[in-house]
Amino acid sequence: LLRYELSILIAVLAFVDKRGVTRSQVEFDARAQNAVESIAVATQEVALLLPRLFAAYHRARLSLEELPSSRQTARADLSEQFRALFEPRFLVDVPWSWLQQYPRFLEAISYRVEKLGSGGPARDKDAVDQVSTFWSRYLQQQSEDERRSRFDPELVEFRWMIEELRVSLFAQHLGTSMKISPQRLDKQWQRIQPA
Repeated sequence: LLRYELSILIAVLAFVDKRGVTRSQVEFDARAQNAVESIAVATQEVALLLPRLFAAYHRARLSLEELPSSRQTARADLSEQFRALFEPRFLVDVPWSWLQQYPRFLEAISYRVEKLGSGGPARDKDAVDQVSTFWSRYLQQQSEDERRSRFDPELVEFRWMIEELRVSLFAQHLGTSMKISPQRLDKQWQRIQPA
């Protein structure tokens, strides 16, 4: 299964992600002529990401397992975050630009757990409450969109902005890939098609 998903990821990266879907036979033929080179470049990009991603995953997973059971709010939130980041087919379904951010997202998780070990549960809970507001909105809209077989790229952007908000709240020193704040999330929410 992993090998299959990696092959799809490489194919999408090589032929679609950077250039969009082909819209004519001429365009298709031009891409087909450079297929070997495109696949080689995409394979190298994926090969550079995967060791970093899986090493960061391992560290974050170990951190979570070492989190004391007394930190129930943080444990529940982190478990939900892991579930959402690593849904089945995440290598295929997550846009490449966001998949590249996974090592940083996972470093933020490890840092958050480390900070919790040295105190700060009240501050952590305040941050969880901020994130939960946006995450609940996202889940509700995602469920409605799935029910209606609708795809909204603005909702996808909102989902990954929530991940960036987590980094800014729990591990600010790692930096974010965009300017992020609750106000920016509210502004993005206005772009989403209503349920």
